[in-house]
Amino acid sequence: MTDWSGSTFQIAYAPLLTTVGAGWTLGEFLPPQQQSSRTTSPLVTHDVETPIPGGPSFVIAEFQRLVSEWRDATQFQSSLALSTRHSAYQAIVHLGAEIVPALLRELKREPGPWFVALREITGVDPVDPVHRGNMQAMAAAWLKWGRDNGLIT
Repeated sequence: MTDWSGSTFQIAYAPLLTTVGAGWTLGEFLPPQQQSSRTTSPLVTHDVETPIPGGPSFVIAEFQRLVSEWRDATQFQSSLALSTRHSAYQAIVHLGAEIVPALLRELKREPGPWFVALREITGVDPVDPVHRGNMQAMAAAWLKWGRDNGLIT
């Protein structure tokens, strides 16, 4: 059996855009061979190094890389909707439930618009509707939820 750890591969996906009302929404990521005529955005590629035994997990390392890419690309973006539609943000969402603790730690370390990703990944929203728009109260609600569910301390 071949040991691929420490090897670098290139992954490719294209955000699938679907019509919702009068606008577009980012649906899912598809490998190139599964793209359809509905895919209207360019192919996105990333070089990915496979995890090395004993090293950080691939998902956490990929999460950290994507957070950095997303912050760099959206640092001057004032629109939450545009910021959360960025390909790196959507790739973070598609990493799935394994990164929820990392998202919560990131939210605690440096508050940002992680509420959309957390809500999409977990399917829950612990934020009281009266606190919508209050970044500190929203962060506090998610961090309490994470502690209550044993995801963070």
